[in-house]
Order: sequence, then structure tokens, then C-alpha cells
Amino acid sequence: MKLQTERIVIFFLLIVVTGLSLRSCFRKEKENIILKEAVQIKEDSTSFWKDSLGRIHAQKKLIEADMSSLRAVYRDRIDSITSALQIKSNDLQSALTARTTSQGTVKPTIDTIRKDSIALYKFHFSDQWLTLDGLIAPSPTITYRFTDSLVLTTYRKRRNLLRSDIYVDGYSLNPNVRLQNITGIKVASAPVGRLGIGPYLGYGFTGNGIGPSFGISIQYRLLNF
Repeated sequence: MKLQTERIVIFFLLIVVTGLSLRSCFRKEKENIILKEAVQIKEDSTSFWKDSLGRIHAQKKLIEADMSSLRAVYRDRIDSITSALQIKSNDLQSALTARTTSQGTVKPTIDTIRKDSIALYKFHFSDQWLTLDGLIAPSPTITYRFTDSLVLTTYRKRRNLLRSDIYVDGYSLNPNVRLQNITGIKVASAPVGRLGIGPYLGYGFTGNGIGPSFGISIQYRLLNF
């Protein structure tokens, strides 16, 4: 009976070692797949679409990966963000960036003034988004104040029955502003480990037959709840 128990223990340990080895291989393969997908998303072009109100949206897949994969693809951007916020990269959860351009035509009002027999021209324009004041003189000056309001959203869209993707979408409420590019990154939550060590209470083979048993064991959780 003692020999049989030892065989069971050895067999169990072999299963654990094999499981850990396979888990490490699968995890490495998954990290490689995520890294390739992150590179592909970075290289993909931003898509654009117009909503029912005529606003132009910029849209792109959000990259969700572990920090090491994100740093492999966006090292400079992550370093810039964490440096500006004075935080560690491990404290970063997500980041959205957008590049915009502004273009429009204004028709300012012009006033003529004279100073020391020299004609000077002042002009002014103001609306909801732009305030512009200028002076045309030997030393011309222009003062402006530009207002913008960006709406940035992340949402999930199902790719198929088994998988969905996260997208980042953005647009400006200012009709003179258009997003040229948009990028979203998110640090994936660490997966819950299935292997652990802890007490157990159960019913099964004890070495002296079938019956209730308790003790400390290596556990592999099939379900988390």
C-alpha cells in the first residue's frame, strides 16, 4: 500500500510539472500573438466615417496587451506619458491620443486708425470657437483664442461569436477641426492564476481506503467563482 501511495504522489507531481511546462509554452505563444497583433494595429490606418449630424469620426482598434508588449510597440509614447505624469509605467492603465488639424475661413471687421500720420488697420473676429484680434502696422500683431471640444469613446464590437474587439472613436464638436489620427492603448488585467497551494477538505482515496480527508495540497482550479 505504501508503494502504491508513493507511485500516486510521483504520478501527481509529474502531472503538475508537465502542466506548468505546457502553461509556460502556451503563455509565451499567446504573448507573441498579442505582440504581432499590436504591431499590426499600429500600422493600420485610421478609418473615418460621418454620423447623422455630419460630424467626421476617426476610428481605430484599441490595443489591449500586457505592459511589456505595449512598451515594445509604444515605448516612446509610454515614456512620454509617464514622465509627464510622474508615474511608473506599471501604474498606467490606459491612454488615448489624437492628432487634429484646424482649417476654416474668417471674415473679420476692419477699423482704420491713424497714428503719427500713419494708417493702421485693426481687425476683429469672434464666434463660438475662435476669437481673433490683429493690428496691421510696421510691427503687426495677431492675438487669438481657439476653443475645441473632443469626444473620445471606447466601445466593444463583436467580431464573431467567440471574440470581440475594442475600438476607440473620436470627433470634435468644432466643425473646423478634424481628427487625423487616433490611438488607444490599454494595459490588460493580469490573468487569475489557476495553480495554487492551500488547504483542502474532501472525500477520496487516503492511502488507507476511500473516506474523508483534509490537508494541504497543490490545486488547479478548473472554474473560478
